[in-house]
Amino acid sequence: MNSVSKVLTSKVVLPLILLVIMGVFPVSAQQCATINFSLTERDGKEYVALIVGHNDEMVEKYSNKNEISTGQHNYYLAQGKHTLVIEQWPVSKYKKLRHNNRIHKRYLPVQIHSQVVQINVINNQYYQFEFLANNDNSTWIKLKKEANKDCVAPKKKIFAAKKDNLDTSISTIAVLPEPLEYRLRRMMTKVSAYQDNTKSNIIPTQFNQIIGTVIDESYSLNGKALKVLSVLPYSLANKLKLRSGDLITHLNDTEIQASDQSPNHRFGNYFSALVVGEKIKITIVRDNKKQQLRGEYVPLISPEVTYLLSEDSLSHHTPQTLINNKHLSGQISLEFDQLVLELSDYYKEQGFNQPFIKISRDKSFDRNIGLSGNKVTLDGEVGLAIENIDQDSFAEKFGLKQADIIVKINDTPITKANLASLVESLTKLGAAEEVSLTVKRAGQYVTLTDFYQPLKLVAFTLNIDLQSGDNGLAMVDKLQKAYKDNYLRILRQQNSTQNQQRFYPQSHN
Repeated sequence: MNSVSKVLTSKVVLPLILLVIMGVFPVSAQQCATINFSLTERDGKEYVALIVGHNDEMVEKYSNKNEISTGQHNYYLAQGKHTLVIEQWPVSKYKKLRHNNRIHKRYLPVQIHSQVVQINVINNQYYQFEFLANNDNSTWIKLKKEANKDCVAPKKKIFAAKKDNLDTSISTIAVLPEPLEYRLRRMMTKVSAYQDNTKSNIIPTQFNQIIGTVIDESYSLNGKALKVLSVLPYSLANKLKLRSGDLITHLNDTEIQASDQSPNHRFGNYFSALVVGEKIKITIVRDNKKQQLRGEYVPLISPEVTYLLSEDSLSHHTPQTLINNKHLSGQISLEFDQLVLELSDYYKEQGFNQPFIKISRDKSFDRNIGLSGNKVTLDGEVGLAIENIDQDSFAEKFGLKQADIIVKINDTPITKANLASLVESLTKLGAAEEVSLTVKRAGQYVTLTDFYQPLKLVAFTLNIDLQSGDNGLAMVDKLQKAYKDNYLRILRQQNSTQNQQRFYPQSHN
């Protein structure tokens, strides 16, 4: 039976950064930069912007509330790089905020926008930023004004710069396993194509809330179960030990009943209502036996990631003053998150004990053909039967299809003796060299001819802050206490009503 199923995620608008209260840093009162956020107006309402996260730590929203609500509050930053999480609130709603960042649920839902930026500031410089938002919820931070100005601030109010994880002195394991290396090169090239002219990005430490299941679009067991088709590695579902083929009959003690709500939404909404540390109980049928999977809702921790992209070498890259975070979307975001978690896990398994991973690659060309298959012999004719074709590969662009049988390469018939050498010859073609492949397709011979053009793999530097991820694991208990008044649950429900759950369609046979 053919079905269309979906990979479930549950990501909210507000970045759930792993946060703690800011500490005190011994920085000279004169050795800092000053930043300010101007008030903005939209649809006749005033909006205020404020820093709620700094270098993976929480900044109290309630502090300096009166100054912030009038746009008069200054933040003081030590010279260097800073990762900031900035929220924009309607002034009228922000004034309702209480101590410990609490706001009564009767004031929700609140239209809160958020943006992650990385800034690189210098001492005795004044920066005024403006938080801009469109009706489609897209946001960006604009540098409105920059001027020389003495920074006068108490030491305890100066935010310390983070260690530069682009430092060339940071050592990393240079060699990755070939399959992982290839996936990384292709992933960064795919990100580059999506980013267009945005050559740098910062993705902060955050909850990785990918549930990680592909659920059958139809209810099973006469409408009394959700069928799991597959489970992603490094996901909540994997952590709960869900497996392909499991039939979910109960979520906690609630029995599954078929309804107008799709199985995907049914399962996703269950996770959307959970708060950190809440008990999970899922009843399944596996191999015709009923059993229960138990655990706690503790999302995986995705470490902070910084990357620079270029079609050329990055050796002469000049850091920008302001680097906006351009969110990756859809399947790209899913693939990127999974790859980062896999890279982090690989380095830890190799005994890598440095706080940062730095992987730099120069531009190159993808010599991978992008197909896999098996040798077959039909009616005395030897050929390569194609079983799989990689997306965006040379094979796909050439016009090859799954189930094609390649019988000639550049007019040379394939034999048992020359199959390997002929296929390998395709990886040694020069750019714009003509290629001819004869395939047997649905019983007919088809000759495909084109000019070989290997995919250009971009140069990049990818930095993964392992320390930020490790610190995040220790913060889970503090987060549970910080949100004990159900604030997090309210935000989750709010975002569920705003259709912020994202689903990624995949087809299965």
